[in-house]
Amino acid sequence: MKIAVIKKDYSDSGGGAERYARELCGGLAERGNEVFVLSHTFKSEDKKGIHHIRVPKKALRLSFSSTLYFHRNVRKILGKDCYDISYSLSRTYPSDFHRVTESLQQEWLTARYPSYQRFNPRHSGIIALEEKIFKVENTKFVICNSNLTARQVVENHKFPEVRVKVVRNGVDHS
Repeated sequence: MKIAVIKKDYSDSGGGAERYARELCGGLAERGNEVFVLSHTFKSEDKKGIHHIRVPKKALRLSFSSTLYFHRNVRKILGKDCYDISYSLSRTYPSDFHRVTESLQQEWLTARYPSYQRFNPRHSGIIALEEKIFKVENTKFVICNSNLTARQVVENHKFPEVRVKVVRNGVDHS
């Protein structure tokens, strides 16, 4: 299978989301799939069966601007190439699977910021993008790492509960 994995930044270092992406891509490639990572950056030693497709990066460093720019460029790439499956680990659509790797912006905004920040273009822009991600015509299935996040997706975005799956992050016991 030809699988597109969408992750804004892909590297061997980094946090849990980077590790999850790396293990996902490695596992898919080991099973004989052709994995195409669509990302701004690609810093990885393990390239067997994993191909990088560079998503252009805008020089402007505004958070929402860079999120939207990444989304728009991913859509262009997905429109040109044919993949059997698209698996998004970043805020973008369309995708067959969207893994929620960051807090939902609406929840984060409520917990972290004063109410007037809803009018900040950065926050309102990301919320609008998330609303489009969680439309059934844009995303077939949503994968969350907790029941809390799954419930937030269903409640905040009215995404069908039967299409939301919880897959917990693995634990390295060594």
